[in-house]
Amino acid sequence: MSTRRLARNALQALTTSPIILDFAVFLALILLTIAFYYRVLFGDEVLANLNLVLHVYPYSEYIGDRLAQGDMPLWNPFSFGGVPLLAEPTTGAFYPINWLAAPFDGPTSLAQGAFAHSLIASVGMYAFARRSLEVSRPAALIAGVVYAFGGFLPSHLGEPEVTAAAAWVPVLFFAADGVLRSQGLPSWPSVRSLLGCKRLLAVFMLATSR
Repeated sequence: MSTRRLARNALQALTTSPIILDFAVFLALILLTIAFYYRVLFGDEVLANLNLVLHVYPYSEYIGDRLAQGDMPLWNPFSFGGVPLLAEPTTGAFYPINWLAAPFDGPTSLAQGAFAHSLIASVGMYAFARRSLEVSRPAALIAGVVYAFGGFLPSHLGEPEVTAAAAWVPVLFFAADGVLRSQGLPSWPSVRSLLGCKRLLAVFMLATSR
């Protein structure tokens, strides 16, 4: 067999390997997410609205300072005469991604959180659509891009708790489908009408956006 034929066969094997193709999609989604948030990740712009400036950024920096000093952020002494901090659910004081971003200032940590959640949303929706809904790879990629960068998630960047919750929805569906398959139960396409996937997702988003 000639060298040219060997090279052609190797190239064909690479371009048709599901693992290679899925990895290429993953890299593409990473690059797209970086491009989408480039100005707030690497430039001098910040995400800002009234809720972020008055609520999210102060809480984020205070929690980061407490964690950096080895303290659990239990109490907020700056509002009124002091209020329980962990009783405020929107602070996400126990959320692991918030802990990873805690050493940074408020705008930087929010930009990193937005990047992480958009990536989780796009990859999660791609995996869910590809394996669970059994659509083609291009269709699954489109689903991931639309879900992460369409109207809902970017329009709620001022409410990080909403984007964080929405980002994990396709991951939860993907995991639930994996459990069904591992137990020999019907796969997602045969039970999706029973579960009402689209309606459930819509209700969840309405609930989390208050």
